[in-house]
Amino acid sequence: MKTAGAGATLSPLIHLIDDDEAVRRSLGLLLLSRGHAVQTFGSGEDFLGSAQLQRPGCVILDLRMGGLSGLQVFDALRDLMTPPEPAKRPIGFVTTDDKGNKGKTRSKP
Repeated sequence: MKTAGAGATLSPLIHLIDDDEAVRRSLGLLLLSRGHAVQTFGSGEDFLGSAQLQRPGCVILDLRMGGLSGLQVFDALRDLMTPPEPAKRPIGFVTTDDKGNKGKTRSKP
């Protein structure tokens, strides 16, 4: 882990939380290939227990996970951070539709 001395800043880190290993691996590799630092977690509980939240960055959450859902993790993260910190940490959500197509959206007729 990179530590910062007085006046130094840490590079942004993308926290990727998804219970689907294939999604974590493929999305994580995509982000790494674009030069981003990525830390992956298989559950919301793992993320909340060991995430490097002192580092700037963003969070990508799966809405539908076993254990804590993405929204529950979002609520817990918001409670952990002191204002105005949540405004500095963008949070995005991914999920599957009813047919199991991860990341796709359905339009209503």
